[in-house]
Order: sequence, then C-alpha cells, then structure tokens
Amino acid sequence: FAFETDTGGWAPMTHSWFLNCCNEIWKRADLFELSGHCFRIGGAMELLLRGTPESLCVLVIPTTPPDIVAMQGRWKSRAFLEYWR
Repeated sequence: FAFETDTGGWAPMTHSWFLNCCNEIWKRADLFELSGHCFRIGGAMELLLRGTPESLCVLVIPTTPPDIVAMQGRWKSRAFLEYWR
C-alpha cells in the first residue's frame, strides 16, 4: 500500500508509519496504544467469525476454517485459536 504525501509524492505505507498514525489518533481520543500483533489477532478473529468462503476451501483440501485462517495470516501454528473469544 502507498499514500500520497503532503508534497504530492507517493510513499510506501510501512508497519511503523501505520502504527504511529493509529496510535496518535487513539492517544488524542484517550485510548490505549496498540501493537501490530493486535491487528493480526483481530484479523484472525474476523476471518473465524465470518466463516470460510467456499472458494477458499477448494484451494487447500482437506481443510477446516482454522487452517485457512492460519494460512492467510501466516501463522506457523494454531496459537491464534487461544485468542478466539
């Protein structure tokens, strides 16, 4: 991803830039700062709660929804299931 700078150029959206922007906004709203790991956990939760589209199930057979979430989130284990609430 990229974004347009104040000077009209383009810059890549880096991990640190994105987190700094988010945390600055949340700080102004008196909210807690978050780490990038929170987004990985939130993304895994969102995919688990939405279910697995049939089109993805065809790619990895046999599979279960958690296997697809692990593949898409590049999780090396099923540790993300510990965060499933």
